[in-house]
Amino acid sequence: MVMDELSDSFPTTTIIPIPVLFDDEGGVDSTKGIGSACGVHINLVMTPTTLYVPIFKNGLDTEVLNIIKNNTSKKVVPINAQNICKFGGSVRCTTWQLAGDNRGKI
Repeated sequence: MVMDELSDSFPTTTIIPIPVLFDDEGGVDSTKGIGSACGVHINLVMTPTTLYVPIFKNGLDTEVLNIIKNNTSKKVVPINAQNICKFGGSVRCTTWQLAGDNRGKI
């Protein structure tokens, strides 16, 4: 249903599937709602020229990096997120991104 809705809403957009290897037990304390973000490579940071992609040494890193590189003209920089992902976040979660007027004010 989600893919159908996306295709209907954005008919000129190509959707590129990215494999995910969820690690539901890898969080620091899943009993307190702190799940793992380990294996979620799309939790990346995008700048005008670069994509900073989390890697986890989980066997999907090379495949995901190749998929991303083959579908962008931006520079792709892998960032080791093995430790931070255990706290439920990743590369994007550890950054502060601003756009528009706020970006210009800082």
